[in-house]
Amino acid sequence: MIPAKIQSALWSRPRSRVEWGFCLVLLAMMGAGAAWLASHSGAEDWGALRDWFATIEGDTSLKLRTADFVRGGLMLSAISWIAIGAILWLTRHWWLFSRSQDHCGKIRPDRQFLLGLALILILAAAIRLPRLNLSLYNDEVDVFRTAIAGSFDGKVLDDPTNPAPAGFREVTWMETVWGNRIGNNHVLHSILARAGYDAWRKVSGAPPGTVREWPLRFPVLLGGLLSIALIALIARQIASAGLPNHHLGSRLGLIAAFFLSIHPWHVRYSTEARGYGLVFGFAALAFFFLLIAIKRRRWRYWLAFGASQALCLWACLG
Repeated sequence: MIPAKIQSALWSRPRSRVEWGFCLVLLAMMGAGAAWLASHSGAEDWGALRDWFATIEGDTSLKLRTADFVRGGLMLSAISWIAIGAILWLTRHWWLFSRSQDHCGKIRPDRQFLLGLALILILAAAIRLPRLNLSLYNDEVDVFRTAIAGSFDGKVLDDPTNPAPAGFREVTWMETVWGNRIGNNHVLHSILARAGYDAWRKVSGAPPGTVREWPLRFPVLLGGLLSIALIALIARQIASAGLPNHHLGSRLGLIAAFFLSIHPWHVRYSTEARGYGLVFGFAALAFFFLLIAIKRRRWRYWLAFGASQALCLWACLG
């Protein structure tokens, strides 16, 4: 005879469409992971997973092909789906609770909070704006050449006896969206950066290949500023849930946003022409919608949560 608590943890009838939806998603996750492992259980697949971990840990003796790296990653994803799905399934009674009447979801930002947040965002922008025109370096240069603008003919440039001007090959939009020859193209950033760069070239009349840094970094700056604003709102919501005075929660939210606005690593990655600043913004947006979805239990918030997660992953794809 299975004890009632264990039986309830393993299965209990969902009480609403939201609970049914979550149960189906969790079952689909575990089923997909199990199906993948069942159909890819050969020694080659498990060997690819071992090599994948060895490479991640810094083993330079292995020369994994892209296909092997993908195979190992998919094996790890299948195992993770089963493990995460099982944990969420067994703990669903704690986090999939009924509609809360907590006042946290009903607190609206007051004028003082909004003013303080505006000042913090101005400070954050003032710190970051001078960095937008720093010279491109390392991966920024590679992405500028292979996914955003293009490159000059290196053979002509390397031959001092050739008087002909070096031809410039512009990157196609197909390469911007799909090109990822060395796994270095953060696709969403490349799309936004190219749109801004092409707009700047059209307005300024600059010839192909002209380097202008700020259009490439501006989308990342916006993502970083978005993350600062959302951290203030998230911290305020979480803190206010456990405090009798929601004004104290507002102060804690502003303190969190202030420290994030001056954090050196946040300053760096929200002004680098890569996808990291967009990851900051969309990750914070996903968590923000998750809080609202748990409180209000509306499908539109769960869909917004999922869309934010997808954009977060797309921002750093590569």
